[in-house]
Amino acid sequence: MKGGGVSVDQIHKLKSVIEREKALVGIFITLNEPTKPMKAEAAAAGFADTTWGRVPRIQILTIEGLLSYSEAARLPVVDSSAFKKAPKEKPKGDQGDLGL
Repeated sequence: MKGGGVSVDQIHKLKSVIEREKALVGIFITLNEPTKPMKAEAAAAGFADTTWGRVPRIQILTIEGLLSYSEAARLPVVDSSAFKKAPKEKPKGDQGDLGL
């Protein structure tokens, strides 16, 4: 999140971070309205293609828009089957008896 003095330089930095970290998307949240150069730089980052559709690689959101529900981040859907489920643990002894 960035408040005050936002510029296209912050979008450049965010773009380089998502490329370095191989992230699908980056979200830039600001108190101020983004400038036209900021919007152009975010648009130039293109889209991330996922199984569930395309999402902008860099998204600029304002606090005002988030709090008024007029803006929301468009994130790729995560398939929960991609995560390994932990095995259920067998109870050890009588856990109901605290010995009081």
